[in-house]
Amino acid sequence: MPKELTVVSLFSGGGLMDLGFVNVGYKIIWANDVDKFAVRAYKTNIGDHIIEKDISNIKISDIPDSDVIIGGFPCQPFSFSGSNEGVNDKNGKLAYQFYRLIKAKKPIAFVAENVKGLTTSKHGEFLIKFVEMLKELGYKVTYRTLIASEYGIPQNRERVFIVGIREDLNKQFDFNKLGKTEKVNVRMALSAIEGLPNHENTMKFFSQQAVFGGLKRGGKGGTYGMRIQEWENASNTLRSHIAKDGIDFVHPNCGLTNKYLSNFYKLKQENSNIDLNQKAEEIVNNNLPRRLSARECLRIQSVPDTYYFVDKSVPAILKSKPDLAVPVTTQFKIIGNGVPTLLAKKVADSLKTVISSNKKKVYS
Repeated sequence: MPKELTVVSLFSGGGLMDLGFVNVGYKIIWANDVDKFAVRAYKTNIGDHIIEKDISNIKISDIPDSDVIIGGFPCQPFSFSGSNEGVNDKNGKLAYQFYRLIKAKKPIAFVAENVKGLTTSKHGEFLIKFVEMLKELGYKVTYRTLIASEYGIPQNRERVFIVGIREDLNKQFDFNKLGKTEKVNVRMALSAIEGLPNHENTMKFFSQQAVFGGLKRGGKGGTYGMRIQEWENASNTLRSHIAKDGIDFVHPNCGLTNKYLSNFYKLKQENSNIDLNQKAEEIVNNNLPRRLSARECLRIQSVPDTYYFVDKSVPAILKSKPDLAVPVTTQFKIIGNGVPTLLAKKVADSLKTVISSNKKKVYS
């Protein structure tokens, strides 16, 4: 048995999922993403083996064979906060690029990840069809919605994982063996964070106008608007547009609570004459609400502190490698689109155990 299982990674983003595989001994030999800033982050933290190009325009012959193929095909087409158009969205069709590579390369195993919306009545038919297509290629396929907070990640993030193992191994992935762990709250996740890269320089304190906008949106369905991360609970799900809608991810140190806001939203619905500007001014003057920093978001995504983005918080590296710089706004996008590293690590480790228990020589 080889020391390392080789991996090809699709839709790699900044490498948060790949890092989980690397941390349990896999070797990523080829990766791909279309976003130039995600590719920069990947090169900084994982390696130079990533290709910046639309996967639809890459020939199969240009992609190396590997033991495992992984990838989180674009989630926005299946997300409630995205287009929610599924395979009718051009990016939704990229799921078939994942299938195309599995069909051509026949790896030992594969791992695909996407949003919980993939299991809804609107997209469930596609999920069933997609799984059946993969089974027809000769794989035993299982899938499950995993709640990140049940596996030691300080975030209530729900994601679908689809794992397939080639039938000749006569093995099947068992999600029950991942092992749920003690929950981690926001307070625990954000301790001892001062002085790390991508922290102080990515903070943003909210203006009265921003808070006004959050209060105005808040209460419509109880979802968006101003929402507070709370110390003693797992975080809300981090989304890719944190930087644009950061008012939905307010640092718990501001002293506000979601209960306070919930009561206010209820009062607002009952009395349309409430002066939102006055309330926004009161909140800003008394509580100094701010967006979570990029480093805090990385912590909530269970990414090790060794991971960083090249920006002014690492001036020496920025000076020597300006071509790897990632704008602050894009840092949040990369984090929000990523797979929690610890969750990827648990799936990778469990898969490795299953593959390694096979006595046949099945490695490429």
